[in-house]
Amino acid sequence: MTSTTAVARGTGATNLAGRAAAVLGAASAAVHVAMSGGLAQEVGGWLMLALALVCVACVRSLWRGPQLETWFMVSVCSAVMIMMHGPVSGSGEATSAAGHGAHDHHLQMVAGTVHGSSLMGVAVLVASVELVLAVVMVIRTWWLGRVVD
Repeated sequence: MTSTTAVARGTGATNLAGRAAAVLGAASAAVHVAMSGGLAQEVGGWLMLALALVCVACVRSLWRGPQLETWFMVSVCSAVMIMMHGPVSGSGEATSAAGHGAHDHHLQMVAGTVHGSSLMGVAVLVASVELVLAVVMVIRTWWLGRVVD
């Protein structure tokens, strides 16, 4: 066990941040499940369910006392999610280089464009908060590990 891991598990602030991130991860999983509802027969629906499982996998580690690796994984997953869905505008449409709505068809399949756009907005907001929290905790955990060494 490295000193970084010991520091990460031993602080109340890290445990509190981990629990907050676990709640956000559970919310993210719930959003993915909700978005999969209209896509049960489509590949996109199964993809949404698979992404929900990725969220759930981190929730347990976050709740029990996250290590540096857990915070790093949360930050990477959150950043990827924001990059994938961040371009979606309030109208529920992302414009590709060709000028066509890249997400329009996908969002219409998710119980209507407005519903899909609302869920997408919630998903991006949750991922943004997760990303900020995870990056702060990666830096904090890494720095405290250096100080202890």
